[in-house]
Amino acid sequence: FLLYNSSVYTGLLERHGSFERVENAGELHQAFIDYISSDSESRPTIEGYTDRELDHLYDVKRVIKGFYVAWWVALVVLIASFLFLMITAPSLLKMVRRLFLFGGMGILGMGLVFILGALLFVPLFYVFHTLFFASGTWVFSSQDLLIRMYPLNFFRDYFIRIIIDSVLVGLVFVFIGWLLTFIKQNTSSKLYS
Repeated sequence: FLLYNSSVYTGLLERHGSFERVENAGELHQAFIDYISSDSESRPTIEGYTDRELDHLYDVKRVIKGFYVAWWVALVVLIASFLFLMITAPSLLKMVRRLFLFGGMGILGMGLVFILGALLFVPLFYVFHTLFFASGTWVFSSQDLLIRMYPLNFFRDYFIRIIIDSVLVGLVFVFIGWLLTFIKQNTSSKLYS
């Protein structure tokens, strides 16, 4: 959900000095966002980037597309699982309470793993690129436009933002699960008093 959030990017670009280093940083970034959000299957044609940088941006779009496919598959599995549980669960409310509680705790648990990832961001960044990009296609000089636009700390802070948002969602889920449990307990005790 953060991928196309221009205010998040603008804040990160400002924080990491991209607007000072690159004269037309806003336009370049918008061209990148337009490209990755388009249906285009070809390499981008953003003026100012070298061929190697444009190839990398194309690879980035391909990786994002792969993550979207995985996200949609996970969503379909989640919905199918939820429907299966609704059909087979003896108590729908109990199942929903547990779904929120355990789902929220799972998200919080992953948040803790990601916090560790943030502490070890540089090696994690390396492993990520080694797994999802062809060898050498993601290594650039500090003078390259792509690095001046998006320095390593930009990605670290973006990753931290993902962690924060995920933890907040986990807390909301746990709260909803707790609230449903609280309501159930209070409703049950009032029925029997």
